[in-house]
Amino acid sequence: MKTKILFIALIVLITASCKKDDEQLPATVNIEVSYFYNTYQGYKPDVAAIAYLCEKDKTAAFYNDSTAAIALRIGLYTDIKGDWVDIPFKYKGEAGTTGTINIQNVDPGKYLLLLASKGRYTYSHKYITIKSADNISLVKNFNYYDDYSYGGELW
Repeated sequence: MKTKILFIALIVLITASCKKDDEQLPATVNIEVSYFYNTYQGYKPDVAAIAYLCEKDKTAAFYNDSTAAIALRIGLYTDIKGDWVDIPFKYKGEAGTTGTINIQNVDPGKYLLLLASKGRYTYSHKYITIKSADNISLVKNFNYYDDYSYGGELW
């Protein structure tokens, strides 16, 4: 009888400790950022470029204007009414000396990725969906054509 109880208890412990299928594991987002310096030296790592991950449902009023490149550098953006507001970011990362931004422990979900260049006066944005345990790698090369442009650069 004791053997049966121990066996049942062991099975209960094993099944309770197994990973559940619906468990949401954090993800990682890596972004390699560079900017066009000149025709002789080409692209360089965009050291100190900033990336924001904002929950999609909290950024529906993001307004793309020509001042966004500068505003994003200081943590602001203009909403649809033209008011300056703080970026409602959930995650933020800054590029190191290699131009790579690494954002870890990102919850799965839908996000607006805002990326502000330090080497050029431009920015880029795109919507991304992050799934459980994703390891997302993105590359963005900023050129000089879109400095101060309305809507920033396309991804």
